Amino acid sequence: MDFEALPHLGLRQFPRVLDVGANRGQAIDSIRLTFPGATITAIEPSKRLADRLAEEYPSVKVIRAAVGNTIGSFDLYTPSYRGFRYDGLASCDEFIARAWFTSSIWRYDPDLVTVEREAVAVVRVDDLDVKADFVKIDVQGMELATVRGMEQMLACQRPVVMIETPCPETRAVLEGLGYRTRYWVSGHLTTARPLHPSNVFFLP
Repeated sequence: MDFEALPHLGLRQFPRVLDVGANRGQAIDSIRLTFPGATITAIEPSKRLADRLAEEYPSVKVIRAAVGNTIGSFDLYTPSYRGFRYDGLASCDEFIARAWFTSSIWRYDPDLVTVEREAVAVVRVDDLDVKADFVKIDVQGMELATVRGMEQMLACQRPVVMIETPCPETRAVLEGLGYRTRYWVSGHLTTARPLHPSNVFFLP
């Protein structure tokens, strides 16, 4: 599991953490296993999930919003199949929100898909009063816009960044800010890219 890399990132004993795309709090639990005293800010666009995070993690500052490089709003689409809600597949693109089912569900029936739409505010991290030593980003295709909207934080605060499946453009922005790409492989941080990387670390 990539969060096993946390003790090897040179973070302070009580790090300040920004969890962008907090979902159900999986990253919060993993971070607290290593750093019980971490100060955590979680950003989550889904109202249902943001409310759940606030209830389950009272010491975590929860911001209900999406993150991008411009202030605005968009519709968030969260799909369900046979009544089971797939929060991890929520997207600002309804087609993308539905697409996973077509190749992943045995005997897929499009009539069994429902999609919930909700309006979500978009914020820039650079406009928030947030300090971070470690930033985790999992935003379903919005990685580049997220990083573009936090370039000032990255340049001034120099947090370690972990991104799930960053695109080449996102990597280029981070490398342009002086970040080095690393992967967690067999218990070590390495420059050697694995065949199917999930999370990628960027070290200042």
